[in-house]
Amino acid sequence: MKTKLFQCPECKLFYKDKSISEKCRKWCAEHKSCNLEIIKYAVKK
Repeated sequence: MKTKLFQCPECKLFYKDKSISEKCRKWCAEHKSCNLEIIKYAVKK
């Protein structure tokens, strides 16, 4: 079974949880950087 992943359109990282992906998108857009507390949930593709 394939797990659905959600991608941050700003930094292109993938997440299992849509809400974390959205938090990442907002952070990236506002700060033009990544937040270590958010990207620790990114999954390797």
